[in-house]
Amino acid sequence: MTIAMGRAKNLRDGQEYPYEIDILKTVDLDAIMALQYLIVRNNNGLETFIPMEKDDVRADLEGDGVVVGLKIAGELKGYFMIHYIRQSDEVIRFGKDIPSIEPNSGNVCRFRHVGIHPDFRGSSLAKEMSRQVMKIAGESGFGIRYMCTVVAPTNYPSLNHQFTNRMVAVSLKKYHEEYFRLVMFQDFTSPIGVSEQGTMDIPGSNLEAIRAAFREGHVGYGLRRTDGETHILFGRALNRIFMDQGA
Repeated sequence: MTIAMGRAKNLRDGQEYPYEIDILKTVDLDAIMALQYLIVRNNNGLETFIPMEKDDVRADLEGDGVVVGLKIAGELKGYFMIHYIRQSDEVIRFGKDIPSIEPNSGNVCRFRHVGIHPDFRGSSLAKEMSRQVMKIAGESGFGIRYMCTVVAPTNYPSLNHQFTNRMVAVSLKKYHEEYFRLVMFQDFTSPIGVSEQGTMDIPGSNLEAIRAAFREGHVGYGLRRTDGETHILFGRALNRIFMDQGA
């Protein structure tokens, strides 16, 4: 089912190609997995992009979330998925990083995963897919209040996308055993406001400075790119957030 159309520029040949955004189903599972591993090969490792397990992707395709895909000439060039957090243990797991999420909440959603073919990056495709997937989720009656996810602190495109969606970085945690990730969060009922007065500009690679900013009650709210390096902008939260500042 096609839900949106547009044009995307191919970075390899400089040409624009028409695309369609579709709601993906189980039949698209192998195409998603193949695209994930193509992205890993292009990134030369797992530092910023860790592929999802096949069973987890299948679960979201079968109703545990919403998955949309961007296709050009019938080939999958991008996908975006969100996950409905229905199980109490999963809510509690995120609640350890964001204690303001109520343990019995039934309206928590996670930006689960996004992948864009390397040839089509830089065309705001993730942003458009995000808009479509959130529209579908809103129409589903799930009633999203809390949105959360984790992002590598040096992953400029993913961070930019999250900040565009009004998410803020609230803590730094180790995920997948060895990789540090920023925990991103927003409460759409009582949004977290940020004071830009006294903004701190911290390189995404400086984990100690990021931890210190969280301990002092700051949250990440924006980005800069300086000499090719991702820098995160931190400001003081205007309303109280109950989170583990210790990271």
